[in-house]
Amino acid sequence: MRREADSLGYPLRLLKLAIATYKLPRVIRVGNAVSDLVWAVRGIVAGSGLATTEMRLVMIDIVDKALVVHPDVVPTLFVDDLSNERSGDRPMIARQLGGFTNLVIARIKEDGMEVSTTKSVISASTPSLGDDVKAELTHSSIPYALRVKSLGVGLAAGVARNTRVMNTRLKQFRKRLPRFRGLRRVGVDTATIIRTGGVAALMHGYGGMGVSPTMLLHQRRAVTAATAPKSGLGGQQMEVALMIADGSKRGKADPAFPAHIDVVQHWAQAIWNRWLPEPALAASLSYARKRTTGSDRPWSLVTGPAAALLCTLERVGWKVLSATSLVTDTGRTLDLLVDPPVVVARCMEAAVRRWRWRNMAEVHPSLKQSGAAFDPVLKLLSSKRSDDGWNPRLRSSLSSVTSNRQYPQARCYQAGWVDHPKCIFCLHSMVSGAQHRATMPDSDPCRQKRPSRLSLIHI
Repeated sequence: MRREADSLGYPLRLLKLAIATYKLPRVIRVGNAVSDLVWAVRGIVAGSGLATTEMRLVMIDIVDKALVVHPDVVPTLFVDDLSNERSGDRPMIARQLGGFTNLVIARIKEDGMEVSTTKSVISASTPSLGDDVKAELTHSSIPYALRVKSLGVGLAAGVARNTRVMNTRLKQFRKRLPRFRGLRRVGVDTATIIRTGGVAALMHGYGGMGVSPTMLLHQRRAVTAATAPKSGLGGQQMEVALMIADGSKRGKADPAFPAHIDVVQHWAQAIWNRWLPEPALAASLSYARKRTTGSDRPWSLVTGPAAALLCTLERVGWKVLSATSLVTDTGRTLDLLVDPPVVVARCMEAAVRRWRWRNMAEVHPSLKQSGAAFDPVLKLLSSKRSDDGWNPRLRSSLSSVTSNRQYPQARCYQAGWVDHPKCIFCLHSMVSGAQHRATMPDSDPCRQKRPSRLSLIHI
């Protein structure tokens, strides 16, 4: 490291200070058990602010000298993770990638480091190509795998779909649900945890593959359970419960937001930043459209960003006119060559909110036209007011009623818990023939003292 720092002009005093910090004694603690003093003698200690810079010092010359010999290989370095890519003719791919990797591995070993054989894999469009690349490696036995994970993102070459990472994350999230319930019991707002990091951890890296309707449903149910009150789900309506978990009109606790926004935003960035030529993106879109159109299970055919874009946008009512032109569910045309990705993302955020109200309309047809004005409800639920007119107890009641957590007599009858759907007032009205009314007292003392009556009509 000192040799590379000297050749690249890195301040040696800063490097010496960092190494001295790494040599400080440390302890290992497990619960209440604390170890004796230990000294780290290999690698860079986790949490170091200079770790990324020091890894660059080590790897810059290694990668640059390998590129001199194999300039057509495209390396990507994230701290200590190096990926090498090459497209073209099959013999050329195997020769170039194999030669580049051999030079890098040989240099790493010369510098006293080692390459992990358990974390390093070869991914190719066909198994035979993967075997050819593997045969070119002389300094390490890196295996070929059809489905791999890179920087937390599940990848698969060829025409395979990799959902293993997605399923694993969902299982791990579900295992944490008892912890979320424990936090709710001690008064922690788990919806804030979900908004600030929970959804990001669950939905990371799906912009290139999209999320199928079944998987999205499971993810939304898991988040709904994590943000539910300490008493449990209580038969609540998922759409409204997730709207309440959003916390505000700009909040995004619902996994449906990243499941849709990430896909269209990544495609928009590919156009805006010219990651690939427009004809190549158009060809991939045309190929994906032919595969998914008319299929009974189109998501099983989603193996890349183009098919993910088509299926994801169809779910919220958008249309894909071309690789650079989209039409929203409200009829607005987005030109990806003119409209920046942030504008596309905001349009998709609004579309997801409308999509949720359309889901609600299937249960409540009165919401079919324009949904409902839910912002006042969110303001009441987020209010810090605590007096006789509005307080935490009333906020809890409003949240329970809005998310359909209440069980009146009719709902209890539907669940099979009681023998009839009539409440005690209904029964009294049927026997006596008298109409009953519920009197609502004024909650605002500034209003005139006049009784307010609400007629309850039963059919």
